[in-house]
Amino acid sequence: ENMPPDMASDPVLRKKLLDPLVVKDKDTWWHGFECGIGILSHYAPMAWLHGVDTVYIASSFTKDDVYTCASDPTIDNHVRYCGARVIHDGYELSRIMKVELVANYAKEHGYPDYICSCLHTRSGKNCCFCEKCIRTILGIYACGYDPKKMGFTRYGDIGEIGKAFTEKGARFAPQFRSRFMPIRNAMRKNYRREDIPEDLMWLYDFDFEHLDTDGIYEFFMTNWPQDIDLFPISAWKKCHNRKQQV
Repeated sequence: ENMPPDMASDPVLRKKLLDPLVVKDKDTWWHGFECGIGILSHYAPMAWLHGVDTVYIASSFTKDDVYTCASDPTIDNHVRYCGARVIHDGYELSRIMKVELVANYAKEHGYPDYICSCLHTRSGKNCCFCEKCIRTILGIYACGYDPKKMGFTRYGDIGEIGKAFTEKGARFAPQFRSRFMPIRNAMRKNYRREDIPEDLMWLYDFDFEHLDTDGIYEFFMTNWPQDIDLFPISAWKKCHNRKQQV
């Protein structure tokens, strides 16, 4: 309560005093404590300048997810500033449902939509190989649409994305299951197994239902540096096999 207002932005103070609290929560500073209000605060001057009365922030998760995030309707929907209210939008929709809605609209209107989901580029174009680009490309592909017609053009074929995903990896449990099991389900719905590229076959076959998320979290925290955000698929497979053998 007595912390200076600029404490959270001071890297030294944050590391010494605030980060230990984040570690106890088994989350990150950005994801667990800052992201919703942090993003919304940036728009406050624009809301005032342009007289905006409603600010929308897209949901990251859904009501069916079992873990918390700093951007949540219980927080975001109570933010008010400069005469504007905030709406945490799309919380009732899973990511794969959002992909289907956008892709259907794009297909009906000649693919005019350009999706920018990249975590790294500032040009507005997708790099196609960061974790979020890979996840979005796979979602569009799983729903039966062409990612290249929706702003993802910097790759060869979908097999290349599957291979890049294997090498780059995915975020730790439980996000791996909640983010990629719906993609696997959509792939199984829209494709026969023999139509899936070899480098993407592992995802088509992956048994998400038997992932022990608590056990995998402990495995990663024991075997990998804590500052690593992405874990190779080989590690996921090792965890998965380890769980099956128990």
